[in-house]
Amino acid sequence: ARTHEHRELVASLRHAFALRLLHPGANTAQILDVYISTIKALRLLDPSGVLLEAISEPIKAYLRKRDDTVRSIVTSLTDDSNSELFEEFGGGTGEIKPITQSYDESDDEGDLEDGADDHLEDWTPDPIEADPRKTSRSRKSNDILSMLVHIYGSKELFVNEYRLMLADKLLSSLDFDLDREVRNLELLKLRFGEGSMLNCEIMIKDLEDSKRINANIKATLSRTSNESTRHHGSQVESLDVTIVSKQFWPTLHGDEIKPHKAMKERMDAVAHEYSVLKNPRQLVWKTNLGLVQLELEFDDGQTKEFTVPPLLATIIMHIGDQP
Repeated sequence: ARTHEHRELVASLRHAFALRLLHPGANTAQILDVYISTIKALRLLDPSGVLLEAISEPIKAYLRKRDDTVRSIVTSLTDDSNSELFEEFGGGTGEIKPITQSYDESDDEGDLEDGADDHLEDWTPDPIEADPRKTSRSRKSNDILSMLVHIYGSKELFVNEYRLMLADKLLSSLDFDLDREVRNLELLKLRFGEGSMLNCEIMIKDLEDSKRINANIKATLSRTSNESTRHHGSQVESLDVTIVSKQFWPTLHGDEIKPHKAMKERMDAVAHEYSVLKNPRQLVWKTNLGLVQLELEFDDGQTKEFTVPPLLATIIMHIGDQP
């Protein structure tokens, strides 16, 4: 039964959110978790969506002001160990629908054309509290991901942010294990469209090609190993190269560094084998990117392994050359 206290409830909930949630002390991930829980609860309380529409506006306005909102949403989307949003994204068993550019691309009349004729007898007008500038479809949508994307009104922001995050993950991968990223990409293609994810698809393909090329080069170098590399204080046992298609990746920033002599010899050997394998292509090194696994022996006889950026690895290798 209606209590005619819609305005009082909206005002009370807005005040509670402003006081306890929408402030600098709450991190963005927490705000998103509460917002998602609020959507689910209010959908049960008010299926028309009018209550949610009125209460969510301040939350969406506040999230738009935060610089890390898009990154937090994308992180939650692709983190299967964490979030309810991942289940909405594709962890559940429900139908996966593409995200439209705007809820208002299809008006209420479109619902009638989509086979809703059978339900005309069940149609009810929107409550008088409903915002007349918005459609019933936007209020009644159960797609939480679409609601989050439409905080900004553009899905391109999320695609670009995922591309940046994917580049970071791929460049820091030591084992070229791409199963999880391929799965996420396939789900994203269903939600955001294949065309939007083309660059990301090529980035993952670059890693798959790199794995195969590395195997070929290692096999060749193992047969024609250069004994001179064994005479230095630091030895390079293996070098895996991530070969990227520059035009499809985000801009790779950073100052170039001068590799240690042992590393440079290995890089030159790999570059030579690549030029033979992929003639006339040549490798252009980004020496500041990637990771290096070091095995260090300490004065007490202990041996430990560390994974560090190339700059730190170069410094440590030069220190290891000292008598």
